[in-house]
Amino acid sequence: MTEQTQQAVGAAAAALHAEAIVINGRDSTPAERFSPDYLDELQGGGVTATAVITVRTLAGGNNFEGGVLGIHAYLTAFREMVGDRCLVVRTVADVREAKRRGAVGVILGFRDLMPIEDNLDYLSTYCELGIRITQLTYNRQNLLGSGCAEPRDSGLSRFGREVVKALNGLGIVLNLAHAGERTALEAMNLTESPPIYSHGFAKGISGHIRGVSDECLARLAERGGVVGVITLSSFLRRDGGDKGSTLEDYFAHIDYITEKVGVRHVGIGLDNNYGKPLSDDVRHASKFPEFGPPPPPGYRTVRELRSLRNVPLITEGLLQRGYSREDILGILGGNFMRVFEQVWG
Repeated sequence: MTEQTQQAVGAAAAALHAEAIVINGRDSTPAERFSPDYLDELQGGGVTATAVITVRTLAGGNNFEGGVLGIHAYLTAFREMVGDRCLVVRTVADVREAKRRGAVGVILGFRDLMPIEDNLDYLSTYCELGIRITQLTYNRQNLLGSGCAEPRDSGLSRFGREVVKALNGLGIVLNLAHAGERTALEAMNLTESPPIYSHGFAKGISGHIRGVSDECLARLAERGGVVGVITLSSFLRRDGGDKGSTLEDYFAHIDYITEKVGVRHVGIGLDNNYGKPLSDDVRHASKFPEFGPPPPPGYRTVRELRSLRNVPLITEGLLQRGYSREDILGILGGNFMRVFEQVWG
């Protein structure tokens, strides 16, 4: 590609990115780091809305109290640290309003449903408090079903089946990230609303237990769902934990999912965690040894996307790979918006 052509592609990508509604399907930045500097990163990368799917406080525990206090912590952080630069998303109209204002929409969610304990009625309370997306499980077994790291996937429990139906009725997006394959397939067979993998990747490329299998991809597409492609090196490449990853590795997963089930079922789910210290990765690796050791410093995520200010490189790369304008707008956020419109109403 000549320098002149590269400049033309760069200009076209910048214009397209500025036009797009850009949705990050998974943000794990804790409330205490949702600072003005972090908002600078999000806005610098043109992110319209980011889904915080780790709403909970360790002080409150993995229970109802922890869930309520977790929501309170984020709402307090938004009010005290970033003010009107953040907009809590409850409807599709809120995402569009964030785009219009140049604010960052924040979609609140849970990474599993331990905060409802064994009480289905708690779901409606969380919906009223602003939860709009939830995973069923996080790696291990819970009352609803099996996580991806369980040696035996038991599938959805009776309570899990009740929860899936309740999520549909309340208009909360069903998120299958971190679920075991049998549990995910049974949930997809049951749900009447499109599900998502907020932060996933093609198991067919890396073989990692956290990946989305071809069978799950096919079922997800039948249900109209979306996979937000993750940026974590250990998941994108078989040797990613040792060698890191690049944008080419990231695009390989977008290409794979597109070829298998169509571009309407691909999004971005960066799984970013602003200011995350290495000690957090060490603790996670200790708790979930089946995921392998923590990657060396600097190797955790796609090299070019360590700063969210570089999210426009995704748009530029997709243009260079021959994706159409409409397809790129879908990957950046339009496909997630389609799901939100169907689920949230």
